[in-house]
Amino acid sequence: MRESTEKMIRKAASGDQNAITTLYELTYSSVYKTVKSMIADEDTVLDIVQDSFIKGFQSLDQLDTPENFRAWMKRIATNKAKDYLKKKNNKTNSFGWDL
Repeated sequence: MRESTEKMIRKAASGDQNAITTLYELTYSSVYKTVKSMIADEDTVLDIVQDSFIKGFQSLDQLDTPENFRAWMKRIATNKAKDYLKKKNNKTNSFGWDL
């Protein structure tokens, strides 16, 4: 019997590793695909996905609607990917070369 998302998030917020692992496994694929659609480099994608989950699990207290956990994680990942792309574009000189 699967626990409700709300109960799983409460457990994860209190540090329950099984709940964290379950939530991670349920959402990893969609978070990964979201970032991969924005960034080609596999290592960078994996770094951003990892950073997104760290931020998400550290910020569970800010999630208002537990049923929206997957969408919330995808939004965090999208924002992290956008931040990466902004920084990457700022490191390009006037000739379009990476510095």
